Parts: sequence; C-alpha cells; structure tokens
Amino acid sequence: MQSSRSRVVMPPRSRLYNISPIGIGTNQVESLTSYIARLSEAHCVFVTDLVRYEIFNAIEDLPKSYHRDFFRKAEQINGQNSLAKRTVTALESLTLRTDLVDLTMSRLKGIIPTNQLLRQSKAWCKYCYQYWRDSGDILYDPLLWSFKIVNYCHVHGCRLSSNCEKCGSCLTYLNKCTRPGYCSYCNSWLGEIEQKINIDAEKQLFEVWVSTNVGDLIRYLWLDKNLTRNKLRESLIYYVDVVSSGKPYVFAGMAGINPDTFWHSYKGISILSLGDLMRICYFLRIGICDFINQIAIKQSWDNNRRTNQRASILKVLDYEIVKRQLEKALSNENPKSLREIGRNIEIHPNRLMYNFPELCKAISERYKVFRRETSKKKGEELRKQVQDTIVYLQSLDIYPSQRAIKNVLHLQKIFIKPEIKQIWQDILSKQELNKE
Repeated sequence: MQSSRSRVVMPPRSRLYNISPIGIGTNQVESLTSYIARLSEAHCVFVTDLVRYEIFNAIEDLPKSYHRDFFRKAEQINGQNSLAKRTVTALESLTLRTDLVDLTMSRLKGIIPTNQLLRQSKAWCKYCYQYWRDSGDILYDPLLWSFKIVNYCHVHGCRLSSNCEKCGSCLTYLNKCTRPGYCSYCNSWLGEIEQKINIDAEKQLFEVWVSTNVGDLIRYLWLDKNLTRNKLRESLIYYVDVVSSGKPYVFAGMAGINPDTFWHSYKGISILSLGDLMRICYFLRIGICDFINQIAIKQSWDNNRRTNQRASILKVLDYEIVKRQLEKALSNENPKSLREIGRNIEIHPNRLMYNFPELCKAISERYKVFRRETSKKKGEELRKQVQDTIVYLQSLDIYPSQRAIKNVLHLQKIFIKPEIKQIWQDILSKQELNKE
C-alpha cells in the first residue's frame, strides 16, 4: 500500500523580527522612527548599526545623500517624501510586513503641504510614558507627536516636553542610543507621575482640540485611503457657501486666515496648510472628520439662521473692548506690530484687519515709521562702534581686520550688513591714501 505524503510548504522567513506596530488604525498609531528604535532594541543592537548594515543594504540604488540625511533629517522618515518611502520599502522587505506605510504621513501627500508639517526634534508626553510603564505596556512614540502643530497631549491636557529635564538636551528622532521613554544622551527616564491639570485657558483648550483632531485625521486616513485634495476643496466650497454666501474673502476674515492664501486654496491653485484647516474647523465648531464629510455644518448652520449665526460669531470679539485695546496700542510710546498686538489679545491680526481696518492701518504705518527710525539709529551706533574699534586696534598696532573687530565687539554677524562692511573698507582706503 502506497502512503501519500503531503509536501509541507514553509512560510517565508523575514530578515528582521516581524514585530507588530502599535496602534494601527487608531489616533495613537506608532511613528516609523519609534518602530525603528524598537526594532533595534529587539535585536539588541544600536540604532545606527541596524540602519547602516540592514536598512541601507535593503535599499536599491541608494543615493549618496541618504547616508547623510537619514540621521540629520530623521524627522522626514515620519513624513511623506522619498526618504520616508524608501525607508518603508526597505523595512517591509526586511520584516515582511505590509502595513508600515501607516506609520508615516504618506497618505497626506498631495492633501496637506509638507511645509511646517513636521516637528524637527522629538516631543513627548511625560505622563503617557509613565502610565504605559506603570501599566506594563510597550513604550513607543505616537506619530501624533511628530506633527509640528501638536503642542499638547489630548489625553492628559499637558504641554508636550521637548528637552530632557536632567541634562537639558533636545532629543533627535534617531541616533545611536535612541529608545522610547529614555534620553538618548544621559539615559534618564523621561516620564513623570501624572498631576492634576486644569484646562481653562482658551488657548490651551484650542491646543488640546487641535491635538484631538489631528489624531482623528490620522485615524480617518486609515479608514478612507482614497481621500483626495478635491474632496477637501469641495468641503471648503460648501462651507463658504453656507456661512458667507459664497464670498471667500469674507469667510477668511471671519475665520482669521490670510485672505489671499485662502482664496488660492478656494480656487484650487494651492493647498491649505494643516494649521489653517484646523483654524477653519475650530471657527465652525466642528471636527476635522465632520468637515471632510460635510455633516455637522448642516445642523449648526441652518440657512434660515445664517445672519444671526454670523452676527453671533462676530460679537465674540466684543468690539468695544477690542477697539479700546487697539486705540491704547496706537497711543503707546513704544509702538508694536499688529501681529504682536493680536498675539497679546489672542485675536488673529487678519481678523482685526477685517473688523477694524482704519485702526489697524494706522497701527501698521506707525510701526513701520518706528522700525525705520530704530534701524537708522542702530546703524549709526554700529558705524560709530566700528570706527572707534578701528582706532583702538591701530593704537595697539593690530591690523583692524574683520575678525579682530568682531572679537572686540562680540558681534559675529556685524559685517553681514553691507553698509558696515563699506564703512570698514572706506576707512582703511582713506588711511592708505594718507600714508602715500
């Protein structure tokens, strides 16, 4: 009797451990730099060794700039450019995973501009680290913390940390000893026991709201992988029609956004930044997901109540108080820019310009004159300092070179100004003519 034997097919083996990313499909999904750090820790090797001997070797046609940019511009690994794409491809071939693209912002490509999108150094919530360690959970860095616009933790309501409290170092995303939860320079613990935080300030509420909605956007991109730039523009057109009767400049003034920038996005010429998109949603009092799907606006902005709603929003400014503040700033002995005034009273300068055009123009003109006079006065002082320094150095029989003048004045960038450099050349040329 002939026995039948079935051939056992062995599944493919990965070069590196096939560890699962944390939080896939949630607003707390892990970042790719955090995944690389955890992968190196699982293999008991330095991050630099894992990158140079494994990731670099897995990339075909590796550019020369890749070696230099990988650690120097490590924040871009979590972004949407070629550095992120090549790293994802290499890691997926080494781990045999197919979901590592969700650890980056690649799905935002063409939807949100890359400018001012990524934070250049690491940020973290010390209370999240402490909670995860006390709960026995895996320590990691969420992708949410890589967004430059995110400054607060939406879970604990605290500001994200960016420096080690023990050594004061500003941490990079990847270096030799990178490990989530620990300083890569002094190896100290970055967590802290949670303290009760009262969230009451309007600015703090806005920051926590932004953090929550950026997390919702991350989750939405995982659910709807076909989100396009046109869909965002359609939502924008819809809200402009409902709120301001199809007038983009009026809508921009109400939302506190640069009118020209908004108009270009409204016409499809450019893309709205993530910060402007969040300000629009906060102005409309809806979440980012509702903005994309055009849901909540239908309930909170009824066409029959459009005029009353618009009036109620403008009354939030409290015209009399804001007008008095602007008049006081205009009569102040030390003029300030409109941007600084808006920052002090927590109102966007574009919104001030929209509601108080004459006062704002007067403030701007006065500040321009003040800047011009201050710059002229500083220039005269610098010219006198350079002349006196040249005389002083020559009295010591020292040639008055640019370096010598910089060292005496302790101003290393003084010769960046062409007029200062011209004065230095004129004085030396006159002295040489007198010698002749």
